[in-house]
Amino acid sequence: MLDKNVDRHLMESELNILLKIPDHECGETFFSSCDEDHDGYVREDEWSRCLGCEDCYRPCFVFKSKREERDRTRRFIQSVISCTREGYCNKRQCERQFNRHENCWCVDEDCNEIPGTKSYARRTC
Repeated sequence: MLDKNVDRHLMESELNILLKIPDHECGETFFSSCDEDHDGYVREDEWSRCLGCEDCYRPCFVFKSKREERDRTRRFIQSVISCTREGYCNKRQCERQFNRHENCWCVDEDCNEIPGTKSYARRTC
């Protein structure tokens, strides 16, 4: 398994195993060309597009990893993302604020927010 820390990102250090392959330049090229936003990680959506398999990635896992990355810079807000077993978004997604209040909204299965559904009240989607 390449994703050693199981964060759903492939970091360059995790791809060092490719150096053992006789044509290791191929691995370096893969990493640099697939890292579309040049953040040093190849997310699941990036590698699936890079390999020409647009439908291979699971949208909720990509959404969750993007939110987790964003949460690292936010001190009192934590995303509470829930995915189905197949990798799609559950209908209700939330953020926990100050470890007390939840702000929730409804999404489609690809994690796109449905406009007008964000609320601090308990919501059923």
